Amino acid sequence: MINTLKSLKHQLFLLKINHDKKREAIALRESTEFKERYASLNKTFTRTDLPRGPFIWGITMVKNEADIVEQTIRHLLDQGVDHILAADNGSSDGTYELLLELSKTLPVHVIQDRELAYYQSEKMTWLADRVMEAGAEWIIPFDADEFWYGVSAPLSEVLRSQKGHTIELTKLYNVFPSIEGPSLRIDPTPYWDLKVCFSRWENAVIKMGNHEVIAPGKQKLNEAAIIHYPWRSKEQFTRKLRQGAKALEATDLPDNMGYHWRRNGDITIESATPLWEALLRGEVDHETITWRPTGPLTSIGSSLPQEFKDIIHLLKEKMSTGI
Repeated sequence: MINTLKSLKHQLFLLKINHDKKREAIALRESTEFKERYASLNKTFTRTDLPRGPFIWGITMVKNEADIVEQTIRHLLDQGVDHILAADNGSSDGTYELLLELSKTLPVHVIQDRELAYYQSEKMTWLADRVMEAGAEWIIPFDADEFWYGVSAPLSEVLRSQKGHTIELTKLYNVFPSIEGPSLRIDPTPYWDLKVCFSRWENAVIKMGNHEVIAPGKQKLNEAAIIHYPWRSKEQFTRKLRQGAKALEATDLPDNMGYHWRRNGDITIESATPLWEALLRGEVDHETITWRPTGPLTSIGSSLPQEFKDIIHLLKEKMSTGI
């Protein structure tokens, strides 16, 4: 009897949370600020016909990611993701042309994002709405430097076995280059911030950074993981910081959003050298660079693993942090 009452109380608690999330998402979509930014995207995004069906979609915004975006996309497709919708934001390094080339032989659908400002929440929500209009079953908002894995099965199988609408991944591990040579090194301590994916719910809102989706049915998941490879060279590190700051300057977002981009927006190749070397030695703090080593790093060879099980023995689980 006591267990039955506890179960009923928990179910009522979850119903309230889901009700509140639905109201929150709808209220945000109806807010003047969100509606105006979202509506403007209908003029600044190009469009393309999308295949219809209950597919798993990856959606992404990219800018100057030619060194990694093909590897990321091929990896997601190998994990069973059915289609990719990629929006290029004025790349100057051949990223857009590379995406178009990939679209000739892979289920990659390419559009252009002609709005410089970094309104990531509205833009990613807009992309999600387009694939949901096409019947998407699951939506994975990913960055070009994120490699998503199923832990014990392909990612597609893991997602299709879930009951919740919104999945928070508790396993995200950062990878960094080595000062000495081509070897990659992984931080075995999971990163504190979460990433999310979600199943079809038409009013869902993706928050800044893809760290939260406002939608019902949230659950944490240990059976999926991300390897994050944010900094690949000093040149890419410098360019990324500068373009991130420039994109934020074009917005009216509060200063505390994207603070690590803004802080380093005037960096040059020359001034980046000591910061880059300190980063790889693990000698920078969170206030300076968000994605940084938090402890001793472990070598994983010269390339990222094909399957997560290849490196799982090197990693730590997320400790009790309220997650």
